[in-house]
Amino acid sequence: MGDRACCRNLVFGIILLTLPASVAGLGFVEILSVTPTAVSPTAVSLSELKELRPWQVALKSGGNLRVLDSCHLHMNTVPAADDQDVIIKNMEKCKLDFTHWKEPLYLAFSSETDPVAYNMTLPRLLGSSTHMVCSSKHSPSVQVCLRVHLAVLCGTYYYGDNCDVYCRIQEGEERYTCDPRTGLKKCANGYRGYGCMIKVFLDQHDARTFLHAHARSKRANTGWLGTEEVLAGNLERECVEEVCSWEEANEVFENGERTREYWVRRNDPNQCDSNPCVSEGTSRCEDLFQNYRCHCRQGYTGSNCHINIDDCGTNCQNGAICTDLVNDYHCTCAPGFRGTNCEININECQSNPCQNGATCQDGANRWSCQCAPGWTGVSCQLDINECMSAPCLNGGTCNNLQNMFTCDCVQGFAGNGCEINVDDCYLDQCLNGGTCIDLVDDFSCICPPGFSGMTCEVNVNECESSPCLNQATCIDADNGFLCECLPGFNGTLCDHNIDDCAVNPCINAVQCIDGTNDFLCICSPGWAGKTCHINVDECVSLPCHNGGTCHDLVNEYRCSCLPGYSGSECEENINECSSSPCQNNGTCLDRVNSYTCICPPGFSGTVCEHDIDECASQPCMYDGTCTDLTDNYMCMCTPGYMGRNCEHDINECLSGPCHNNGSCVDMVDGYSCLCQSGYTDVHCTTNIDECHSNPCLNDASCVDGVAGYSCLCRPGFSGILCEQNIDECQ
Repeated sequence: MGDRACCRNLVFGIILLTLPASVAGLGFVEILSVTPTAVSPTAVSLSELKELRPWQVALKSGGNLRVLDSCHLHMNTVPAADDQDVIIKNMEKCKLDFTHWKEPLYLAFSSETDPVAYNMTLPRLLGSSTHMVCSSKHSPSVQVCLRVHLAVLCGTYYYGDNCDVYCRIQEGEERYTCDPRTGLKKCANGYRGYGCMIKVFLDQHDARTFLHAHARSKRANTGWLGTEEVLAGNLERECVEEVCSWEEANEVFENGERTREYWVRRNDPNQCDSNPCVSEGTSRCEDLFQNYRCHCRQGYTGSNCHINIDDCGTNCQNGAICTDLVNDYHCTCAPGFRGTNCEININECQSNPCQNGATCQDGANRWSCQCAPGWTGVSCQLDINECMSAPCLNGGTCNNLQNMFTCDCVQGFAGNGCEINVDDCYLDQCLNGGTCIDLVDDFSCICPPGFSGMTCEVNVNECESSPCLNQATCIDADNGFLCECLPGFNGTLCDHNIDDCAVNPCINAVQCIDGTNDFLCICSPGWAGKTCHINVDECVSLPCHNGGTCHDLVNEYRCSCLPGYSGSECEENINECSSSPCQNNGTCLDRVNSYTCICPPGFSGTVCEHDIDECASQPCMYDGTCTDLTDNYMCMCTPGYMGRNCEHDINECLSGPCHNNGSCVDMVDGYSCLCQSGYTDVHCTTNIDECHSNPCLNDASCVDGVAGYSCLCRPGFSGILCEQNIDECQ
């Protein structure tokens, strides 16, 4: 069996179903057929592909591939031949629902539960199309594919090329049906117009009945609420001669467009009834006057949409064979290629045949390995032994590694090949400037003066004789010593006391007295500190009062007073009321650096200089005029108002000006009378004459009353208006 034994329980790839977001009415994808086939130099037997059934088709969505709908496909027929590539057709159809689903969709075909990631994007078109999904999981040299023929369909109640036409027949509806291809409303016999809302008559009898029932036009020669056809003297003639003509129809519809639509439908049959346009969802027929027009779906052309457009062109690449479909094409790829246009070179390196870090180079239906250093073989599976050439010298042991070797050298030798005699002095074993002499696997040191020991590590101590004076610290050095003196002493042995006054450390002093590593300064008056550098602060005692600022001087101070205070220490408060600043008998209150005026009623301001305007708040209402007084105001009211603030509306109806039970309505500076029926004028004093319009007919006499009248008819007439001629013949 060879590679073909790996084809059992094969898992096929995923078709990525990407549909346009603008097509809201999509709803189903229907699997029309699935054809397994082998694409390889060696044929796959029929018995092996039969192991793959039953097929599972799953419609999935989202990053976690949640299953929305699924179905199973079973083989119906198989060919008899067993020595060639197998084609199994006529599988059961299944219809998967994805109505209103917005996320990307995937179609997974498998004979197991988990698909491998072979993605293919479906076209953003309605209708049927064919796609190839392949798997080379079992071997890079044998590839088994599924040729999937599927159709993307509109959802329930959606029609048209873009599923954007919604048509749903309500229960009991008889005026129209939905066109199965376009979704447009097809009016039933006897209905026309937009939405099939116009019910039309189809023969002369119906026309006469319709005209008499719906005639609305009123001609110049017609009488009271009648048409020409029903006037006295014409009725018998019209009833005999009435036929359905353009003029009669236009009189009924009173609209040229509606009359034209009816007349065409009545005299010109529907040219689309014979289905001249090719069916099977490829066209839509538009009825014209004594003609028709075919609107072809994508992929068809011609006057009757009978020509299938050749979609092949130059789409298929890399030697593929193109098969023309309806508004689509299918490419049968040469071995080693896949994709809608066979534009993708199948990566035979996907199974990682090269080992040990080798680089796989993909070719057309083949692969080769470029081995990493240290490896060889077709798949770079063999390790090269670098110890075969005996690279280790001087008795070293060779260790073979990947793309390299290492040598375990005997003691005294080093280097990658143990070729170097180790210098035992290379680590500077001799200390303190000692000279190293290399020996065989050993060394010796020649020490400088002041040092001893195997590596010159021992320093000879010259401080053992305590040469330093005045409690100085002795520090042993190379072949000598160093004295570290206490403060105040210097010299090689620290035998000299330093004069600390020699550098004149005292500032503002009268005398410097030297000590041991110290000095004493006698300061001048007003100065202090170790070196008399500190000016004594006479402000520490806070001599300045009332927030005054103290300025320190040499052996004295000066106060800067806040505004409102005076004196050497700011102890005096200045009286700002002494100048009598408050006006209009205001009372002055002295403050710190200020004063406050308490004003009498009617005055304001910092010094009571402003007379308060009591009219500023506009107390007078309804356009009253305000006059300002001292601590008061007075309002002059407009006509019709009164009160301190003109807030009261004067009621002019109190005098009872309206007569004859008229109602008085109070207004601003006036009133209005609402008269009882039959009376008029300003005060309702005038009785209206209802006979003024001469309502009585046929020379009758009119008698005026209150809110009415009566007619006295002449002999031979009757009625409220004497409008009826009495028929003395009855």
